[in-house]
Amino acid sequence: MVLVIMLILVALVFCAISVFAFLRANYCACHHQGECDNPVSQYWLASMLASLVSLGLCCIALHTTQGTMVWFILTGSCFSGALIAAKRQGKKQCEHAKAASAPLTNETS
Repeated sequence: MVLVIMLILVALVFCAISVFAFLRANYCACHHQGECDNPVSQYWLASMLASLVSLGLCCIALHTTQGTMVWFILTGSCFSGALIAAKRQGKKQCEHAKAASAPLTNETS
């Protein structure tokens, strides 16, 4: 039982690495076009390999059917966390932009 839990925890770590590499590849491709060292071959490959390792560990821990379902849940939760973090960061950037454009004095017009 402990081995199954450890395998799932390690699968979660590889799933998080996969999501990080996927998001990094998208960021690099969108914001630094032509500046990155071919993000498709580096980040996308890292994302796919980490995802396959995660899937393999889940399948080893819980057999094929249940392992695949757990892997879907792990991947979905990692992407959901990344989506929530991106929305929060977008809100913070909006607040900083509003604060920067606000007048610096307390004088009323």
